Amino acid sequence: MTTTIINNTENNNNNIENSKNEGKQVTFKFGNDEDTFGDITFNVTVHQLLEHLKSESISTTLPICPNESMVAFERDYKLPMISIAVCMKNASKFLDETLFSVVMQTYKGPLELSIFDDASTDNSYDIVLNWLPVFKYFKIVIVLSNKKFGTKIFHHDIKEYIDKINDFNIKNNISINDNSNNENENENKIKNNEKEENGIITVLSGGVGYARNQAIKYSHGEFLCILDADDVMFRERIEIQYRECSNGIEKENLSKYLIGSNYIRIPIGSSARYTDWCNRLTDNQLYLHQFREVTIIQPTWFYHRSLFEKNGKYIEALKMDDVINHNNNNNSKEKNNNHNNNNDNQDNFYLMGNNDNVCQYKHKNQDKHIEKYKESQLKFIKDLNNSGAKAIPEDLIFFNRHLDKGGILKKAKIESSIYNNNNNNNNNNNNNNNNNNNNNNNNNNNNNNNNNNNNNNNNNNNNNNNNNNNNNNNNNNNNNNNNNNNNNNENSDGSEEAGDNKKLKIEKFEPLLVYRYHENNLSGQIHKHMLMKVRIEYLERRVLSNWKEFTIWGAGKDGKKFFTLLPDSCKKKVIAFCDVDKNKIGINYNAAYTPYSIPIIHFSNVKSPLIICVALDRSNGEFENNLNSLNLIEGKDYWHFN
Repeated sequence: MTTTIINNTENNNNNIENSKNEGKQVTFKFGNDEDTFGDITFNVTVHQLLEHLKSESISTTLPICPNESMVAFERDYKLPMISIAVCMKNASKFLDETLFSVVMQTYKGPLELSIFDDASTDNSYDIVLNWLPVFKYFKIVIVLSNKKFGTKIFHHDIKEYIDKINDFNIKNNISINDNSNNENENENKIKNNEKEENGIITVLSGGVGYARNQAIKYSHGEFLCILDADDVMFRERIEIQYRECSNGIEKENLSKYLIGSNYIRIPIGSSARYTDWCNRLTDNQLYLHQFREVTIIQPTWFYHRSLFEKNGKYIEALKMDDVINHNNNNNSKEKNNNHNNNNDNQDNFYLMGNNDNVCQYKHKNQDKHIEKYKESQLKFIKDLNNSGAKAIPEDLIFFNRHLDKGGILKKAKIESSIYNNNNNNNNNNNNNNNNNNNNNNNNNNNNNNNNNNNNNNNNNNNNNNNNNNNNNNNNNNNNNNNNNNNNNNENSDGSEEAGDNKKLKIEKFEPLLVYRYHENNLSGQIHKHMLMKVRIEYLERRVLSNWKEFTIWGAGKDGKKFFTLLPDSCKKKVIAFCDVDKNKIGINYNAAYTPYSIPIIHFSNVKSPLIICVALDRSNGEFENNLNSLNLIEGKDYWHFN
């Protein structure tokens, strides 16, 4: 694959087909004079979210097309360059909106969009080219790569970008001609991803992991912002996530932090339970729930390039005999340190899991079962490779690899301010309201003493009024002084004074991404068996290998499936299942094809540690109450798996 530097960009006048896009058509105008003015027309869908966001009181802003021409701001090239890494395949239906959200980012430092086109058969590549004048005006570099045309860098003749790219290449020993590729090796890779039929050569998809690696490989930023080609960023996303990385984190520790965010799932209601769970997680729960799922969705990931270099590339494909540590770029020392038992097969990380009972334990039909199992796996791998989809959980593996290396998970917080009206401020109006209805004075308890005086005309009452008013004035002065003192004290906690109001600074999780669901999402094509096996592999690595014995909470389908997929070294440690079902308690679970017969006990008799294979938020709080009654510590005495 060759790299081409494009110095000047011209408007690509290809007529982009938008007839199939959903939403409404808008025209985005940019520039402030004849030389820079331009426009681009495309379809949008995020406008449909405006009422929803308003009802949710969300402070982040969607990239909505302005009515007037938008003027670019000057970029501060002293700030670090941030690369938005996008893997793209047949994204034409939503790509315009994604690109628009990149252009509308509020981050004022240098930006680079690195897109790898993974064998698209639609006009996605041409759509990106159509946006070149827009990116040139807003001073955003585009790196566009695919197997057919190589890599093209559009830096728009901006000296600061040229210098940054050259400095990056020198620092990383990258040649402009081949971008550190071995040409022969690269040609072989391309040939391996080609299929010839009737004299026509078709480039095959390399999969999401491969495309993500390529987008990052050809980027030049110090920080990496992960984005899918069908998702839309809120305008503040990069600015806020960079701030989260730069505030209070020493540079040498940046490789430890994976920063995510909350998100809005569209269409509204799709995968609602998972979305609600993700958005409710605190930073502490991001770690504690690590074995349930990926607690931060990949399209919101933001991290320093050193994290990617430390953790290794995204996994691109799995074969039947792959070893997980080889895919993770770990060495044998790390392998030995991470495992405390002597099971030689514990690292075998098969595509569909290799710990099925029928294969593990001797029985009269074992050979037939093993042969059938191998055939099914080989067929699955063949179908997967032929489809070009490569639907493997590369994000789940990267996420767990990060945690394996002591990585930290965080979600970006949004700092906002609210004004708290001081009750004493109403006292300032007492002198002016002596002739008003008493109802006006009921808003403040301090005014009640004055209400009796409003309608009295005798001298004594007037004197009292004067006295009261004077007292109120004095009190107001004192209150103002006290408020100033209080504000000074509270400023250290994040509040400040604004006139007669108290400005309170609060931090909360807000959405920074619109995460799109559609029928072609690859994540929905990953086999559940595969996901479960990956999670068990890492649970064994980080938790079960350190326990002498444990109990499984949940003697239903999920708990039994969990037991089935455990390696024998972990099955031996299971001393009981626990449950609340009276029909199960007091009997044994006899695991098919195995020598194990596990007692099922009532949860109140359980001993920690536990692996919990019961779903949360499904029992009207009954399960959660039962768990809380045991006074156990999450992350020490138990871990959630479902």
